[in-house]
Amino acid sequence: MSPKKDKHFAQGLQEALKSFSQLESRINENDTPEQFKNMLRHIITQLKLQAEVPQSSSFSSMIMSDLSRLNIMPGGFFAMKDGYEDRARDLAVLEEEGELWSSSNLYCHLSFLENHVARDNEAGARTWIDAFLFWAAAMLPRHKHFLLNMEYCVPEMTIAPGSAETLSGFLDCARVVSDRYLKSASLQELKVMGLFGFFVTEAKYNKLGENYITQAVCEMYTCAKNLQRKFIHGALSNGQAWIFLFLTLNDGFNGATYKQSDEIVVNLSWASEGRTSVCAPQPDIIAAVLAHWIENSLADLENDEWFYDPGASEQTGTR
Repeated sequence: MSPKKDKHFAQGLQEALKSFSQLESRINENDTPEQFKNMLRHIITQLKLQAEVPQSSSFSSMIMSDLSRLNIMPGGFFAMKDGYEDRARDLAVLEEEGELWSSSNLYCHLSFLENHVARDNEAGARTWIDAFLFWAAAMLPRHKHFLLNMEYCVPEMTIAPGSAETLSGFLDCARVVSDRYLKSASLQELKVMGLFGFFVTEAKYNKLGENYITQAVCEMYTCAKNLQRKFIHGALSNGQAWIFLFLTLNDGFNGATYKQSDEIVVNLSWASEGRTSVCAPQPDIIAAVLAHWIENSLADLENDEWFYDPGASEQTGTR
């Protein structure tokens, strides 16, 4: 069986086929030697055969314009509920006593990372992301078990019914919440388990642009389709800035709509001796949202504790 080609190869193949076809139409109008014409026809035939090989795309190759091919539509932004800063602080205080991963330790940890670990690549960004996730895991109820999967493999999925084109790749990080202890589990195994949550995080080290949002959305969509779940939560982060994402799959699991939050950015300030310290309250807010979203990452956003849909709230008069 012929290997599947990636999207960039397919685009180059189509361009080459177009150029050779244009050349063929021109030489048929003059006295070009028959041997050259036969050679050109052979090349065009081979290119057409290659063009029929199914296309395979990876998450990292996806850009905003690709979402329409997956029938994924943007659904706008959701907003933080009133009083979120006070609630995040209250929750941080409740979780302090006897916990290694506490609010105060999180601030110390992040300040240490800011002063001693470069964030000029994804590995550096993950040190910040991991700090938030470990504390969020400590905030989960004791009867729910948390598993952190790094570089999690997602199997191929066809992008649409009747299409031979597939999408697959690796997640930077997936958090699984289950009713049992797990050391590892594939998506197919998780599908039949007692699964409370499956939270997707995409790590980047620079500005969180729209194409990075696209990659995270495609990862979430593929995971939700494999798990046969209608809702899934996720986040895109460079460690200091976070965008939370929520995806609702269409009926029949063909296509979806995603919503996103505004960026929540951890502010920094200058401390003594040229060092930098992390400012409140954004780390508490991010950790509190992560704890709630990871636990409820396969649930609808309708009863979310931290975010609301401004459009829906205008209709009901609530926020």
